[in-house]
This record gives sequence, structure tokens and C-alpha cells, in this order.
Amino acid sequence: LQDKKIVTRAYARGGDKNLPEGVFGYFTIPGYVEMNTSLYGIREGEYINEEIYPHRTGTVTAVSQIDKQLFTVTDTSIDFDLNGQRIDGETAYIVFKSGLLEGNQFEITSYNAGTKTIRFKANDEGNGNLFPTETVHANAGDTYTLIGIRMPQSYIDAAAAELTTKRQEYLDSNSVPRVVYELEVDYIQLRRWNTELNAGDIVRLKDADKGIDAEIRITEISYDAV
Repeated sequence: LQDKKIVTRAYARGGDKNLPEGVFGYFTIPGYVEMNTSLYGIREGEYINEEIYPHRTGTVTAVSQIDKQLFTVTDTSIDFDLNGQRIDGETAYIVFKSGLLEGNQFEITSYNAGTKTIRFKANDEGNGNLFPTETVHANAGDTYTLIGIRMPQSYIDAAAAELTTKRQEYLDSNSVPRVVYELEVDYIQLRRWNTELNAGDIVRLKDADKGIDAEIRITEISYDAV
């Protein structure tokens, strides 16, 4: 099939948030990985996933409202001092991943390292409307992440490991042509094995001459009327 580009040398890059010191543009890992270059030559490709960057997904353990503009969330499992991770010239935000505030981000105004409490301000939606509100706000158990900060090394390493794994998966699935095989079925042998093939079944295809040894899915099957 001609709907898939073959890639034998793969690079990778992630998102543009929480970049380590000295890294600009986007999060990445050095070098590349190769596969099947002797068969198809060097064909470069890049795995891109903007959701991979140094970050931590935390869980809210307590919430409070100071006034109409200021709210707080506490996360007792935070394992670093947010105050020491600010990036000069960038605004730190808390981004909620679940709960009533899911998909919204809010500017962080301060962090209390002693109580592990993040204070953030409501977004001004115009006409005097602020969000969150007294009735629609974060709750204990909601998940969140932080952006606009420089994460500790352990989170940088975790992001690099994830991007490395995804790059290899990308290469594994793209370093061979996508093909359709037309195979003849030995009906008598199937009867001997008391086996019936159906669309959707997975079968192992081996052909030493062509260097094929792979599990494939049956997309269509037909039998002679006789």
C-alpha cells in the first residue's frame, strides 16, 4: 500500500513547556535510532508529541477561596519547592486535568512551601464575570499539572524516557512497508486441524525467501462454493 511513508531513521521532539535550562524551542532527546537501513536506505522521520515535556500530574487534597479573585489548592504530595523552579520572564500556571475546572489554566500568584499550597487567581471573562466561582471551583481529588516552571531533574529524566520509548515505537511501526498479502488457504489442512479462519483473526505468516515472519490480521476471507 502506498499510504504510508517508510522511516528508517527516527528523531523525536516533545512539547514547548517547562523546558530545562539551556533548552530552547521544544523538549527533545539527542540523536536518533535506526532500523532496516540496509533494506530501504536512510529515510528520516520525526516523532512529534507536544504532550511530552517535563511535568508532574498532581492530585488536589484541599481547596479554599480567599475572595472572588483568589483561590488555593493544596497538594500534600508535592515533592519540590515551586518557588525555586520559576523561569525568569515566564508566568507559571496551574492547568486542571479533571473536575469542574478541567481544561482551564489559571495564573499562579504564590506558593507556600510549608503547607504545599498553590494560590491562583480567577480568569476575567469580561463584564465583571470571574471564573472559577463560589459554586464552580476545584475540589479535592481533582488532578492538575503545572506549566511555566522548570521541573526538577527527575521529571526531566522521566519525560526523556517517555519520549525515547515513543520514538522507538514510532520507528518499529514505520520502518517496514505497509502491505496487503493475498494468501491461498489449504482447506483440507484446516479441516484436519478442525480450524476455521474468519475476518479479524490473527495468523502468523512466515516466508523465509522473503524474510517475512510476522503476525497479521485477516481482513477478508472467501471459500470456493465447492
